Amino acid sequence: EGAGLPCSSRPLAVAGGAGFTSLAAAVRHSCGLTSAGAAWCWGFGLGGQLGDGSRTNSLVPLQVGGGHAFVQLSVSLFSDHNCGLQADGSLWCWGTGLGYGSTGPAPSDVPARWTEASAVAFSQIPLGEAHACGLDAAGQAWCIGNNGYGQLGDGGSTSSKLPLAVAGARHFVEIVAGPSHNCALDAVGQAWCWGLGNAVGDGSGAEAPPRRVPVAVAGSQRFVRLTAGAGRTCGLTEGGGAWCWGDGWNGVLGDGTT
Repeated sequence: EGAGLPCSSRPLAVAGGAGFTSLAAAVRHSCGLTSAGAAWCWGFGLGGQLGDGSRTNSLVPLQVGGGHAFVQLSVSLFSDHNCGLQADGSLWCWGTGLGYGSTGPAPSDVPARWTEASAVAFSQIPLGEAHACGLDAAGQAWCIGNNGYGQLGDGGSTSSKLPLAVAGARHFVEIVAGPSHNCALDAVGQAWCWGLGNAVGDGSGAEAPPRRVPVAVAGSQRFVRLTAGAGRTCGLTEGGGAWCWGDGWNGVLGDGTT
């Protein structure tokens, strides 16, 4: 699009023949993870987000450097960075974003260990625009990075280069991140959210102030999966029902209104 290349109205096979077990797409680049844990990325690469050290764009997948074996790949949907989680819970990131080194890892065009995050062995690590949150093996949520909208969930407003425990000592089974908010599921399917006020779903209205600790999403629905977007979140119930809350611009909540 930005390079004047044609779009496609039908699926196109990604070149290279690599077999992926998971995929993640951001605004300007995409990445995939193979069964051996190798990461490959393609698309816009001037910010180092392709991870091959070249800082160039690529129309085909390029293998991320360093020979890492990742068990999970996280791509920020909102800026130009990615992180890979290794089996020991260590976090390796590349590209730009996450505070550009002020509250997160410094920009890197190949994976570099996020040393400040090593205080926690993460089992999940979704990325926001300038923050990251994750779960440890016990399900405690931890967040690191920018805290302007309370997205670290510790009750304060100070950004942090070290992981901060999310308030409430709840045990979660899944966590997702939007640009400036997060939501997590507990073991009984209750959704809890914190950060940007109009995205948390606690019934407080479109101009709600930031929620700096987790608040329960309103309603009696119990969810099995969550996904987060820009200012909004959607949850999937066990029966296949989809429920969404937050910014309804352009009808993205799917209820027939804006």
